[in-house]
Amino acid sequence: AHTATSGGNITAQGASAVTSRGICYSTSSNPTIANNIVSGGAGIGSFVANMSGLTQGTTYYVRAFATNGSGTAYGNEVSFTTQNGIVALTTTAISSITGVSATSGGNISSDGGSPVTARGICYATSSTPTIANSTVAGGSGNGSFSSNLTGLTIGTTYYVRAYATNSTGTYYGNQISFSTIALPTLTTANYSDVKGNSAKAGGSVTNNGGSGIITQGLCWSTNETPTTGNSLTTSFTDEMTGLSPNTVYYVRAYATNIAGTGYGNQISFNSGYLIGESNDGGLVFYNNGSGNVLFCAGSDK
Repeated sequence: AHTATSGGNITAQGASAVTSRGICYSTSSNPTIANNIVSGGAGIGSFVANMSGLTQGTTYYVRAFATNGSGTAYGNEVSFTTQNGIVALTTTAISSITGVSATSGGNISSDGGSPVTARGICYATSSTPTIANSTVAGGSGNGSFSSNLTGLTIGTTYYVRAYATNSTGTYYGNQISFSTIALPTLTTANYSDVKGNSAKAGGSVTNNGGSGIITQGLCWSTNETPTTGNSLTTSFTDEMTGLSPNTVYYVRAYATNIAGTGYGNQISFNSGYLIGESNDGGLVFYNNGSGNVLFCAGSDK
């Protein structure tokens, strides 16, 4: 993008010794020593001259020159075009997605004629991310690289592009978007079959958050907003047992995936009296979950 090499070969010095030789170059045809020059020493024979500070994507014209006592002579003209400096790269498909991390990367197939000094991925929650957003470095040079995105937010859409920087600027690969795994969403079914020391409820997963459910069930406590750190079952159909009679319990369905544990809406009920126990001259045979019971006679009348 910014350099090129040429030179010349002086096969005869003419009437006097060659005191100066080299190449001259310009963006116009027929360059002379009044244009840009690179010295190649003196005398006859071949020499090499390196041009630098060129402009990317530009056509240059070059001639060798040699100067002796009679003046300056020029060789044949050649032309070339500098590379445009644009890095050719692609963004690697997203993989290993969790609730808070993912893996991407890129592949640089051409450095545009200027070595890649920095590469990696950039990402954001809005489209067309740049290195002004979050980045993960991936080294330097051509070829493929892998980068791990961490510290992401669960259930969030991100946009990702590979980037590469050389002396001509920073270039970006194609954009890829993905969503991190979200917590499961679910509902808690109403209570039933309240027996004083046990009861039933239930639940339903309405969205797994983008990942398979690892475990699910009911959790309950005498305090509001129960979690899996309280009493629990590992099924929506299992009975809640070990309850204390005449006690208010709070219940939520739960489900866990790789992003964590989500909870359903909270329900509450009163565990009521033990079924079959004697009360007010009769036997308890039904709790309505609100502290009210139905009795039957303790014996046939």
